[in-house]
Amino acid sequence: ICQWVMKTACADAKQWVDAGYADIKVAVNLSDQEFKHSGLLKYVTDTLEETGLSAYNLELEITENIVMHSPKSAESIMHKIRKMGIELSIDDFGTGYSSLSQMALLPFNELKIDRSFVKQSGTSEKSDTILQSIMTMGLSLGLNIVAEGIETHEQLDRLKLMGAMIIQGYLMAKPMACNSFEKWLSDWRPGSIDQPGCSRPF
Repeated sequence: ICQWVMKTACADAKQWVDAGYADIKVAVNLSDQEFKHSGLLKYVTDTLEETGLSAYNLELEITENIVMHSPKSAESIMHKIRKMGIELSIDDFGTGYSSLSQMALLPFNELKIDRSFVKQSGTSEKSDTILQSIMTMGLSLGLNIVAEGIETHEQLDRLKLMGAMIIQGYLMAKPMACNSFEKWLSDWRPGSIDQPGCSRPF
């Protein structure tokens, strides 16, 4: 299933690139089992060659628990992935048990803050302080910050002020089929947050 997801996502992304959306990136989550598989790098390489998708257009997402399970091994694999030109995102950050000293050594490009922190934003000063601390840490490490689970304009405004660069959540769109996404992609215009959409930089 993991390999089918990877191949299908890359093939769809290649169609969008060929349609004129050269800067589009497709993010694929790697499972614990998939990340540890000895054939991961070869499969990713073969998938890009088979679909014709550039490494620039692919991003792989890994949860912090997967990385912290075996940090030395994870670091080696991740550096090899980065050498291929593929960006890496740490997903659901804040729900695991990261070693901050280890985090500084890992070649992530992006930090995705778990939606549970976004949901709690604005409910208490303590919740906002924790959220701001996570963002400040990510920014200081030179990472792009993605806020997951944005569902209201209030959350959007608050996360923008805190430093989020990319937003993801039902305020932009609920999950959609490829043909629906293709229509949205052709209709989308920068700055129109009220129309359906997926992850978007500000």
